[in-house]
Amino acid sequence: PAVPSLTPSDLCYEVSGRTRAQGLELRLSGQVMEGWVAQLGYSYTDTEYKRNDSPARQGRSVEYTPKHNLALWNKFRVHRSANLGDFNVGLGIKAWSDVHGVWSGTADNATAPRGSGYGLVDLGFFWDKRLTGGKHVKVSINIANLFDKQYFERRRFPPGTVRYGDGRRVLMSARVG
Repeated sequence: PAVPSLTPSDLCYEVSGRTRAQGLELRLSGQVMEGWVAQLGYSYTDTEYKRNDSPARQGRSVEYTPKHNLALWNKFRVHRSANLGDFNVGLGIKAWSDVHGVWSGTADNATAPRGSGYGLVDLGFFWDKRLTGGKHVKVSINIANLFDKQYFERRRFPPGTVRYGDGRRVLMSARVG
């Protein structure tokens, strides 16, 4: 795994030891009914330090790695007409299980700070219209972290610091082609 270098001003990582990650990832997507498309994803990840410079980490799980991750996205058609095009609304959730920080102490007396699991809700608005002459216009407005949930990033940098995750963000894109 990558561990921080001993010089904080470097702000870089160096490889130290060997880890193993095994797991399962499932994805299901498709049209549930006319005008409703859904995607569901789940992953389980089990990690372990196989070899490490720190005896406290040996045989333990890798820090900041959630065991469980769930994502669900639904997109619903709200309106469709030849004159106005397609209007869709999307709603999604993403959730991660709790994680632990860096193991400290000795192999017999190791502790690790815990970070709680969290979930985020996203919302999207989409307009799609075929123009005369064969051109196509697509506009989307996405609101990530709709409820402006305050959470901590999975990775901390430098070690021992806390970095808040992104707050609510609104992103707009348009494409003509």
